Amino acid sequence: MIDNLNNSSSLNILVSKLNKLMLCSPDVLNYETLASEISVNLSTLKGWMCRKRSPSLKTIDKIANRLGCHTFQLLKSDGQLENNGVSANDSVTAFVQNLQVIFNKKRKFNLIEKCDLVNSDYKPGDIYITETMLTSYLRKNSRRIPPLKTLDYISRSLNIESYELLMPKIY
Repeated sequence: MIDNLNNSSSLNILVSKLNKLMLCSPDVLNYETLASEISVNLSTLKGWMCRKRSPSLKTIDKIANRLGCHTFQLLKSDGQLENNGVSANDSVTAFVQNLQVIFNKKRKFNLIEKCDLVNSDYKPGDIYITETMLTSYLRKNSRRIPPLKTLDYISRSLNIESYELLMPKIY
């Protein structure tokens, strides 16, 4: 299980991987190039790298698409990044599908039971997932996208790693 207060948070893993990539190939990938290619301000990217801000899952999809890897690989601490030619990551859909499968396996069919499950490891300082929030994550159109901190919290409550919630068809 992940402890979100240490270096294994999704943001820390992402930043560490991006830093390693930039150190290994600064002529191919640097802050300016990456910011331009994923359509964010350089200051925004630097905010992520300093861990003052956090990118959305859609933005992490853009980074993974640029690198040709799966989004979940960017959040897996021991995973290698391989350019597999992936260019159409959709981690939000994978997140919803995986949550639905987990709810079904754990026989959580109504909204209150689902909320209880995703909040089962609540600690002070966590963002409590309300019924409205969970509904907004699961709806078919205009889905709300959880930030990385919330993804970490949900995965901790489900006793799985955050990246597992973003893997296409893991269950």
